[in-house]
Amino acid sequence: MSDNFKLSYCREKARFGTGGSDLRVPMVSFCDLPLSQVKNHIASYGSYGIGLSKTWAKKQQLNPVMYMDRGSLLSASYYKAAKLLTSKSTRDLADKQSKELKDSIYALIDVLGYVKNYQGDVERQDGTVIKNYRFYDEREWRYVPKYEGYLWIKNNSIFDNEGKRNAALSKINDHRLIFEPNDIKYIIIKDESEISDFVRHLQLAKSKFSYEDVLKVATRIITLDEINNDI
Repeated sequence: MSDNFKLSYCREKARFGTGGSDLRVPMVSFCDLPLSQVKNHIASYGSYGIGLSKTWAKKQQLNPVMYMDRGSLLSASYYKAAKLLTSKSTRDLADKQSKELKDSIYALIDVLGYVKNYQGDVERQDGTVIKNYRFYDEREWRYVPKYEGYLWIKNNSIFDNEGKRNAALSKINDHRLIFEPNDIKYIIIKDESEISDFVRHLQLAKSKFSYEDVLKVATRIITLDEINNDI
């Protein structure tokens, strides 16, 4: 919590019509889930979480992900537009003649940062694959910084090289989404035995929080037992 929300590069693979994309996109992502539905996602996201207000999300310029079915007309049209605007000939023309065209290309790439397939395979870091996972159920919201060529990674092999990977990560290291005590709606921890340790951590990690702030946040702590049994 002391670092607020840091950006990280997420590998986003999507299929649109007859084509697709495979990018590392810098982002912070959230799930827009009612607390009553959190229990259904614990297995995927772990035993800890923080819930923030929708007012905070809008202030930080987050936006819901746009889910596209691979076989839809919209998906095919988006791919055709993206293929044309990002082609080498179009980019060369923009570099030589048209700032407006270049801005349009960047704007389309901005949109791509918020596009995800409705359903698809999930490749976990341990090599396992979840077939036909429905991404739509996550109701994801994202913060993705506006496209700047040095921030987005088109070549995933860069992340296989430690030096290049660290250089890429350093360029987003200072990006943060800041939150304050009043932005917090609830905090999820595993069980009651962790409450006192968490409050101590909160006092240290968020030294700018007043004593009253810490007490206020402490009243918003919810355990997994409460979620599983009472909600």
